[in-house]
Amino acid sequence: MNGFALYEYTIDEGFDPIRYVGPDDPSTIDEEWVAVVAEDYGYDAPSDSKAQLVLSIMATHWPMLDEIMGLQPPVVCFGGNPEDFENDVARYVFESASSQRSPVIVVAPYLPKDQAEITILHEIAHAYLDSRGVPPEDHDEDLVESFGEMALRGSYEFAVEMLDGFAQGVDVSGSPIGREWQSQEGLKKVIGLLGEDRVVIETPSSRESGFGHHVLPLTELEDEIDLDERKAASAGRMAQRVATAEAKEEAALAEREDTEGFADQFSPLKRGRIIKTLNATMTLDRGPVKTRKQHVRDLVAKGFRPAVVPGVGEVLQGPDETYYRAKDLTKTAIDYAAWLTR
Repeated sequence: MNGFALYEYTIDEGFDPIRYVGPDDPSTIDEEWVAVVAEDYGYDAPSDSKAQLVLSIMATHWPMLDEIMGLQPPVVCFGGNPEDFENDVARYVFESASSQRSPVIVVAPYLPKDQAEITILHEIAHAYLDSRGVPPEDHDEDLVESFGEMALRGSYEFAVEMLDGFAQGVDVSGSPIGREWQSQEGLKKVIGLLGEDRVVIETPSSRESGFGHHVLPLTELEDEIDLDERKAASAGRMAQRVATAEAKEEAALAEREDTEGFADQFSPLKRGRIIKTLNATMTLDRGPVKTRKQHVRDLVAKGFRPAVVPGVGEVLQGPDETYYRAKDLTKTAIDYAAWLTR
């Protein structure tokens, strides 16, 4: 296996290979070539944390990629001049891999931790395309970004096969790479091409695990998206219906339990009996069927108030002195009216 190196370099003192991982003979690193690059970028010593970050990334991914790519041992250096990077956080030095030298990746001194892994994989993709003879101006940024995403999830063989297809002349202009759509399982995304006629689809499960990407003939992609979206829409409508039904059920339960605090002042057993009585349905004067609770609320809104009529007893009496007796409404209903008008 070819290893990789992490270097610091100063113009005055030359190289110091601060970290090195294989191969057994480090002389395979073409330090004269890396020194030429150093003249342009002015390498500097990274902080220990940045050095360990890059080492960890390379140690995770390079052994697997090395078996497939066959590149010379890559060299990762830290640039000392932020202005040399413009808006980039890393750059692959073109013509290093295509000339059979160690591919050189120059990392900006301000490399953000959350972008480091995908960025270095991105630059390794440039190195591989360069080694396959693809001119720099023909490198497709969406493609190398997809390579980084696939490698990040452990799909190394798919990722390199996608680059091979591009290097062999597969036209990726207008390709579906990056296309996203909703399925019943969640978001799906085309993350790569295999040759001219297959696409690699990242599913919710493969996004989480890094394995099991779906490979589909390109001719079937539109049908797959259409079916997924129709299933997702149907599932969404069903979920909405269920949510609406649950909301109505919750609202009905809340309304049943609501006595404006009247029943809450009693023991749980008596409270239950009061709620049952007030929610029983009935009619008054051959009118509409309502719960006893709603009848009382409507009567109170019309000005009815609890009263005592001689010879009759407790009633719910209106402004015109008409009234409903306890046997018409129940004693509980009249007490409830008294609570509402207290």
